[in-house]
Amino acid sequence: MANAVFNYLFSRMETGLMGQNGTDSQCMGPYLEHKCSLTRYNLFEYQLHRRLKICPTIISLLATTHIAMSNDNIIDKIFSQLGREKQLMEYNDILYKMMGLVLDYMAADGSSLRLTKVGYFSSFCKYVRSCEKGLARCHECDLKYNKIVVEKGTPIVYACHAGLNDVIVPLFDDKGKYIGGLTTGQFLKENESNPPDMRRLAKDLGLSAKQLTKYRKNVTRLSDLQQTGLIEYLQIIGRLVLSTRNHVLWMEKENAKDRMKCIFDHIEKNYMQQITAAGTARHFGMCRVHFSRLFKADTGISFPAYVAFLRIAKAKELLLETKYLINEVAFHCGFGSLSQFNRVFKQIVGSTPKLWLNQQSTQKPS
Repeated sequence: MANAVFNYLFSRMETGLMGQNGTDSQCMGPYLEHKCSLTRYNLFEYQLHRRLKICPTIISLLATTHIAMSNDNIIDKIFSQLGREKQLMEYNDILYKMMGLVLDYMAADGSSLRLTKVGYFSSFCKYVRSCEKGLARCHECDLKYNKIVVEKGTPIVYACHAGLNDVIVPLFDDKGKYIGGLTTGQFLKENESNPPDMRRLAKDLGLSAKQLTKYRKNVTRLSDLQQTGLIEYLQIIGRLVLSTRNHVLWMEKENAKDRMKCIFDHIEKNYMQQITAAGTARHFGMCRVHFSRLFKADTGISFPAYVAFLRIAKAKELLLETKYLINEVAFHCGFGSLSQFNRVFKQIVGSTPKLWLNQQSTQKPS
């Protein structure tokens, strides 16, 4: 059973995949000649080739291209799905009950989910938004700082045009693309200094300075620690948003090949860390049992076996770069210990990493 996973993959690929008349052998030769260095991308391209029976150039294009979808359509579906998420509404209600703050989600294009009921806004904010100019300024602030948070790539706390503070926690997809941000706020800092002049604000918006001052006194004040906790709370909610988005994009894929490529890409990016079938299923909004069956039906092996194969393939590449020690390669490729690495390596390759490396050295042309 030493080479069970490795041999199973290639026996499955070699059996009956060349076509009855062998006409594909010239195109497929490179894949079969270099089994030991086969990476996940080679495997995926090979699978596409045997199923679609087209040339490798077109395969590469298909393997790296997603079906174009309307961005507006995706956003609408994500918002629709999020709007049905009772848990997201509960987070909003809890935040309001605990701190008197409001929660919302703003997409990359500036459109809002509008989670917050009008009654949840502070008296100060409701008064400022009661005039057209004040409402327009609020919207301008949202768009301005939505752009700033993209550039920074980290959560920010900022003062709005009326002098209250808001928080934006940015959300990025697996490829680092900004998809939107969770926002909350309408609070004052506990250690606030130099508060804005309410008379100037009132004159600018055409409102009563007396009313603004009165309403401002009742605005929630937060310490630095509470602000940090608020950001962490939004980051937890962000996981729900990302999970919903991943599920929507997953369901938008028109066929199994596109859906499986999303999974392969996710594994490729996270194999260095602890990655499980349950966690990956959750990432795509799927049931673990259904996900595991789907994955095995497509690849022929279980999720853990596939991850192990990928990690060993990556490890072999790193071992050939002499600047890395064996224990460094083990941890870089996602193994919890050196002993685990040695055991899995021997199961798949048939020898220990050290012995395999020595064999490669002796096989090099002098």
